Amino acid sequence: ANQPDAHGDYYTWEVSGNRRMSGRWSLRASFTHTWNNDHGNSYAGNTVRQYALPYTPNDLINTDREDGAFQFTNWTAKLMSTIEAPYGIKLTPMLRHQSGEEIGRIVQVPFNYGTQNVIVEPLSSQRFDNTTIWDLRAEKVFRFGERAVSGFMDIYNISNGNGEFRQIYISGPSFGFPTTIIPPRIVRFGVKLEW
Repeated sequence: ANQPDAHGDYYTWEVSGNRRMSGRWSLRASFTHTWNNDHGNSYAGNTVRQYALPYTPNDLINTDREDGAFQFTNWTAKLMSTIEAPYGIKLTPMLRHQSGEEIGRIVQVPFNYGTQNVIVEPLSSQRFDNTTIWDLRAEKVFRFGERAVSGFMDIYNISNGNGEFRQIYISGPSFGFPTTIIPPRIVRFGVKLEW
């Protein structure tokens, strides 16, 4: 059954700009900010309650609204450019900078119906570090009449940052340990054929 007073609210504010190709380069930039009032049972890889909607009075502890919703804010900034370099090489760098996830401390409490996770501080009380990721693609096209062969190289996470996307927020000896981090620098080579 649906819980009559439980509802989610999701708001996004976004601004973007675009510089068209001129002088052998173009640029796109955007900034997005979101505000969520969300019902769920798992955030940032941590289970905060048994069901998405409050099932017991304990599920309302440290929530942000009377209906048991959790409130989050996140933002993301992106820059992407296309540059026509010498020798017909096209470069496409991309920068992404985003806020870290919000999460609060959780304890596991034994009840007469089983052990349950209980949030002992609001989810907005802690936040992962902000993350910055640089990527780059270099591409060169060789034309043979109406056909074309292009070779490309992608470099992901140029700065080799190892920001954390997930941590353990259950109280205990492993509290705060990372469970997911940004993959290391990756270089990929490829060929495309158009005919």
